[in-house]
Amino acid sequence: MAFHTIKGKVSSVNSKLTTGEQIVDDPFARRRVGGKVVESPQLDGSYGTNGDAVFFFTTDDVYLEWSGTYMLCDQPLQLATPPAMVRVIEDK
Repeated sequence: MAFHTIKGKVSSVNSKLTTGEQIVDDPFARRRVGGKVVESPQLDGSYGTNGDAVFFFTTDDVYLEWSGTYMLCDQPLQLATPPAMVRVIEDK
């Protein structure tokens, strides 16, 4: 469990600033007429989805990604009960 003050908003790692596809020249087209639609790379140069997570920046400009459940609040919360980490192991 962690508490962070954030700058900006919490966003999905799958949100993009650009389109998911682009038009490139088709090397097999006759007379170089036309193009074909291909997948655009992610901002980090990779292709495909980025998984299921969110990201944000702290007020200290630290980039964080989180794939678990989170809660967002506009002011600090006081916990009445200390948090407990519980791991459930099922017998198979």
